[in-house]
Amino acid sequence: MQRFSRQDRIQSLYFLFQNIFMYTSQIPFHVWLHAEEMKLRGLYLSITVDFDFNLIMLIHECFKSNPKEIKTFYQDKNGKGKDLSELTMFERIDVCQKGLKKYYSKAFKEHEHNFISIDKLRQARNKFAHQKIDDFLSPNDKTKLTFHDLKKNFKVKQTEYDIPYLYKELDEYKNTMQDTLRLISKVMGYPEPIF
Repeated sequence: MQRFSRQDRIQSLYFLFQNIFMYTSQIPFHVWLHAEEMKLRGLYLSITVDFDFNLIMLIHECFKSNPKEIKTFYQDKNGKGKDLSELTMFERIDVCQKGLKKYYSKAFKEHEHNFISIDKLRQARNKFAHQKIDDFLSPNDKTKLTFHDLKKNFKVKQTEYDIPYLYKELDEYKNTMQDTLRLISKVMGYPEPIF
């Protein structure tokens, strides 16, 4: 069975969704809107899962000599130290940075800027994972989506995004992914990947 790289999987998903788009121009708007929402949610969630596993690999490499050290960073609601599998993505980003600073400081300094992009992706992922998406602010407009974010006291904040912007933003994470894979190769002693 042939194995595909993350980049190959992302490109094939993108190609698949482009082909789906060609056929959606002949369907009712509400069906198109739902398909566009699912496509964007899927792409953002998929790339975030890849980044999350990259963080796990880096954390594992940093703390392989003392895995119990991971439990010293965050505690659960009972005060017990959280295992790597229990950490949220926010916490994994933090633990990964702390581990790299401590055990691979040169590589961390070189790639520290990646963590800003990874955290922005985490926030975008949360938006796609936890907010309702529709065309409320611009009905029947195929270039905009409205995100509904539930706030305190049952208030809903509505934010409108241009669909091309959401795809452009997603494409920009490709560079961050490539740089993160370079960081992993340095930390784990592998040859640097060629993109």
